[in-house]
Amino acid sequence: MRGIIKYFLSFIGLILAAAVFFLLDRSLLFSKPDPVWPLGYRNYIVSHQKLSPARMPDIKPMPDISEFTMANLLARIPLLQRGSTRIVSMEENPGLSKFVEGDAKARMQDLQGRGSPVAYEIQDGVYDLPALLDGMEKQGAMERNGDIYLLKMPLHVGPKATLIIRGTPGRKVQLHMSSASGAFLINSGLMFIADAEVSGWNDDDDVVASLVNKYDFRPFITAWSGSHTYIGRSAFYSLGYLASKSYGLSYSSSKTYKERKKNIPDPTGWVIDSWFEDMYYGFYSYEAVDIPILRNVYANNIIYGIDPHDRSKRLIIAGNEAYGTHKKHGIIISREVNDSWIVNNVSHNNNRSGFMLDRSSVRNLVADNISYENGADGLTLFESQDNVIINNRIYKNAKNGMRI
Repeated sequence: MRGIIKYFLSFIGLILAAAVFFLLDRSLLFSKPDPVWPLGYRNYIVSHQKLSPARMPDIKPMPDISEFTMANLLARIPLLQRGSTRIVSMEENPGLSKFVEGDAKARMQDLQGRGSPVAYEIQDGVYDLPALLDGMEKQGAMERNGDIYLLKMPLHVGPKATLIIRGTPGRKVQLHMSSASGAFLINSGLMFIADAEVSGWNDDDDVVASLVNKYDFRPFITAWSGSHTYIGRSAFYSLGYLASKSYGLSYSSSKTYKERKKNIPDPTGWVIDSWFEDMYYGFYSYEAVDIPILRNVYANNIIYGIDPHDRSKRLIIAGNEAYGTHKKHGIIISREVNDSWIVNNVSHNNNRSGFMLDRSSVRNLVADNISYENGADGLTLFESQDNVIINNRIYKNAKNGMRI
């Protein structure tokens, strides 16, 4: 009997010792090593709360785009009317001073070979390239060879002026803008580009201006506050580089103009039925409004195909194809690009995403698009709520089909 009690007490002792050991460090007996969780994992608390019923955001239906045709664009072009032109100081002109700020001034001084950079300005009137030629040739600002015009100085369309760059469907007018002499095109008034080819141009080799270094100057087109810029059935090659508002084709509000005129409208216009290739950005906007971007091709551009930015709104991006973008995305809207429509586009074989909605871009409709064989996601949404994403075809992308 005494032996049984002894064994029983030993058994109880072992159980008590094991219990104490377990309480002191139970992980040694039973636990596997902790997985590597994100920082703060152990402090994350999931609480249960009553959620509101899901609702569909209020997205306006796709607008009627039947009015945005070449016939209607051409019908808007006014008759020629002689006005006044002049050479102006870039530093003293509100439409040009942006491009001689900081380091840009030294760049223009080098390109023009003069201490105070200048530009040719249309003050008022309605001009086309032939009507401008005589005055600009005398100033060394333009040359002509048949249907090819070589712009050799910045050209500014003033707030009261109109510029028409127009050929015919069978005979496009060509405007080459010299990279060697620092040419570019600024619109503060009304501008039409129809049945034309516009290129950044390497004068020395007589070819388009390829971009070797992103900071090297290349010609560009920028439309400012208060302007209307209508583009149709045209081709644009090798424009833009990494400098503010110099990205290729840009519609941008102007701080300088807004300070001078309190209620100046945001830039607008049309971009339809055109081709954009080897642009730094195929399309860029900043606080632009009501622009139809329709039936264009954005091929092999450098950073983005289509990139509307800060507070642009009511844009119609429809029927476009974007492919071969070298660095980033085919079609992206970013920073409060709201109340817009991205419909029936095809974006493929871009280095990053096919489509992206970024940084508080809300109340947009993304529908009936196709996105495939892009280097990242088919469709990416970052920090952008209250959008309707419907009936898109997304396949064979390198990372995610859709990432939110």
